[in-house]
Amino acid sequence: MEIDYITLCTDNAAVDAYILDKGHAVPVFAEQFIVPLAQIASIADGIKDLKFLETPGLGFIGAPANAQDQVKERVTALGGHVSDLETFAAFKEFYMIAGERGITHIISDRDGVLKDGKQAWGNEFKALTREMGTPGKPYVVVLTGSSLDQNLEFMQEYGLDETLATNPAVQRHPYLLLVENGIIAYNVLTGEIRNGVQTLNSDLLAQLKGPFEEEVMRQLREQILPQFGLRESYVYDDQRGAIYIARKEAMVTLNIPREFADGRKDYRRSSEAENLRQTMLRIMTQAAKKVEVLYQIL
Repeated sequence: MEIDYITLCTDNAAVDAYILDKGHAVPVFAEQFIVPLAQIASIADGIKDLKFLETPGLGFIGAPANAQDQVKERVTALGGHVSDLETFAAFKEFYMIAGERGITHIISDRDGVLKDGKQAWGNEFKALTREMGTPGKPYVVVLTGSSLDQNLEFMQEYGLDETLATNPAVQRHPYLLLVENGIIAYNVLTGEIRNGVQTLNSDLLAQLKGPFEEEVMRQLREQILPQFGLRESYVYDDQRGAIYIARKEAMVTLNIPREFADGRKDYRRSSEAENLRQTMLRIMTQAAKKVEVLYQIL
């Protein structure tokens, strides 16, 4: 897999720079688990998920009502299902329709579909995963751009752990969590990790996680933090008035704060957050140019 450029992308939660997009995860999954693409369905909500939803040969695709307009338009154009429901309610509807269509596997985005910020539906998801893999009840795999560390709370709350050993389908295929756009797969029964970072362009990866990331962090500290009155954080639960920087092996991610510094909620839906997103995207573009890395903006 030889990709000679990085992709820059922004959505509600973060601004990312990466080599591997989610679109590569589906064919890899299908090949590893010997599942025809026609038996796989995908549901997602963000622009960075479009490559994932547009995977040629997929049996079914969908989007919740809270998906970005561009995503809903594309899903509609491709003959998929755009729900009138949001987040997990839309996922349950999609799951039922997929099962009726004979779909055997669903690869679902996490944020905006299975959870919404801190709002989660863990107990309902647990009940679903205990029965999945039987006729009419598709097997669910979670695909996310976040890091493994960022998913620890999610896995605990959603029961993605050794308790799923009671499900024979999970015993056969226990890699239920695909992180960093799918480059890292996590075995929920044993904690084993399949790391595909070595399959990336090693020189480009070294530039992304070296000079590029260093330049982004320099501009973040010198320009963005003072301009927006924010601070940097390396603790996932510390996102009040702070830009959380996730530790990742194959991506550079700057998270939008969840709350204002004074405790007000919904920072990500504010006009200030949109200005912050565009500013962070601009510094990533400048960093790519400065260190002479080819890039595209999604």
